[in-house]
Amino acid sequence: MSTQLSPDDLSLLQSNLLIDDPETIPGLVQGLPDASQAVGIEAKYDITGSGKPKVRCAWCGRAVHWKGFVVDLGGSAYALVGRTCGRAAFGIDWNSYERQFDAKRRRQADLQRLLSVQAALPAALEELRSSELAQAADQYHAFLDGLRRVHGRFGQALAKSARAGGDLLVTEEERDPQAEERNIERQRPDLVKAVENALTDEGRVRASRRLKSWIDKEGRVYKSVVKRIGRCDGYAVLGGRDPKTELRTGSDRVGAQARKLLDPAEPWAEAEALSAAFKAMREALSEIEGAASLLGELERFLAPSNWNVIAGWAARFDASLDEDDDSNFVDDFRQISPPRDYATPSLIAVSELREAVGRG
Repeated sequence: MSTQLSPDDLSLLQSNLLIDDPETIPGLVQGLPDASQAVGIEAKYDITGSGKPKVRCAWCGRAVHWKGFVVDLGGSAYALVGRTCGRAAFGIDWNSYERQFDAKRRRQADLQRLLSVQAALPAALEELRSSELAQAADQYHAFLDGLRRVHGRFGQALAKSARAGGDLLVTEEERDPQAEERNIERQRPDLVKAVENALTDEGRVRASRRLKSWIDKEGRVYKSVVKRIGRCDGYAVLGGRDPKTELRTGSDRVGAQARKLLDPAEPWAEAEALSAAFKAMREALSEIEGAASLLGELERFLAPSNWNVIAGWAARFDASLDEDDDSNFVDDFRQISPPRDYATPSLIAVSELREAVGRG
């Protein structure tokens, strides 16, 4: 234990505030006299689902409680009471007893958390300094930087599509039959009437051919249709965030809180100070977890199956471009050099530190 704790805190750490066999406590009284006084609540019991019989209450005398309290009466005497009976026995003092006991439980939980965090910190700090983590962050940064600079328009188009919830989209031109029909009726109603008024099958065929010929030459109408080509796994990497920067700032913040939490000169006498330290550590770890999640997303983005989906999208994108647009996304895609041997780093010790700190 690196932190100096007060004698009261050390004693509290050794206290069992939640028990499952209350009737074995030495000094139990079987009944409470009127106007009973108490030092306070010593512990809480809960034998729900244990198979044991209900506990006899020192106030009402009945065995009716699965849950209740061990009350310190002073002079090594204790009583078992339920909450309702406690209020009846001790009046307005009961609420004060419960508040004091709840404060003790919170303090004990904070102290236990402090010791767990202190134990988890060295391995987590070592993990954050590991070469594997630094290499993955460098690879991520270099790959995305190259995608933006060397393949600017391709990268921008890919990012725009992928930000649509991971869907890879292209806008293609399709013929609009309904618009064409309205256009024909407006510009060449004679061709339409020729088909409708034909007296023979042969005449109807000839009229239909003339109508189709006019449509193919002058009457086609197109509409723009957005189509989903596939889903891009790991699309979060295209959002512009840089895990290298986030890891650096998050690690610095974890380090600063670690020095404080491991400082033997810190008495942690104030519950508010300890709570603030845990909160600051949680926030720093959340930043690291967000950056680590991005590193994992890059591995999904680089998976061969996802690469094939992106290649298919690039081909469809090229086909949808105007004739005077000389962009070639397929060639751009082929020139991309993904990092070799990229692997998401494991942050087991950081996860253990997160569990020790708690989720807030």
